[in-house]
Amino acid sequence: MMRSWSAAALSASVVSTAELKAHLRVDGAEEDAGIGAIGLAACQYVEQWTQRLLTARTIVLRLSGLPHLAAPVELPGGVVTSITNVVVQGETLTGYTSVGDSPALLVPDAEWPSVTANGFPVTITYVAGYTTPPAPLVHAVKLIAAEMFDQRRQGTEKSMTVAPVSAEYLMSLYRIAPQ
Repeated sequence: MMRSWSAAALSASVVSTAELKAHLRVDGAEEDAGIGAIGLAACQYVEQWTQRLLTARTIVLRLSGLPHLAAPVELPGGVVTSITNVVVQGETLTGYTSVGDSPALLVPDAEWPSVTANGFPVTITYVAGYTTPPAPLVHAVKLIAAEMFDQRRQGTEKSMTVAPVSAEYLMSLYRIAPQ
């Protein structure tokens, strides 16, 4: 089954510019814009690595079909707070629940309907992500931002291809592994 999902863009870092400046030991305001951008990029890195959204956002999942019988559908993004709708071939479905978060699963109360249309005839819209991100992930953002800040002038000499070991450890506690 083919799938495509998109989430609303992350609009701000989960760590304020002031918090990052304190973590980086930066005084003055001349680097505020750059530090804010680094904080946002560090959040995006953590989200991509863990497969969890650090803030609650709307996700649209498109599927080419549904699993057989009553098998669950994996919902990417982490903690699911609400299901907005499930539409199959233009018809809105009811009778399902979401459970867990590693990954979250959408489980039907009965069998899924069969899908005969081509393309992505199944659309599931839901809200996922943390209301308050866990402290280890927030700290991972700070560690990654510090690494990015240290490398900001190095450009092509040494690019960041892996997270600092301590950040990777903190993120590994929350990583959703594809099944």
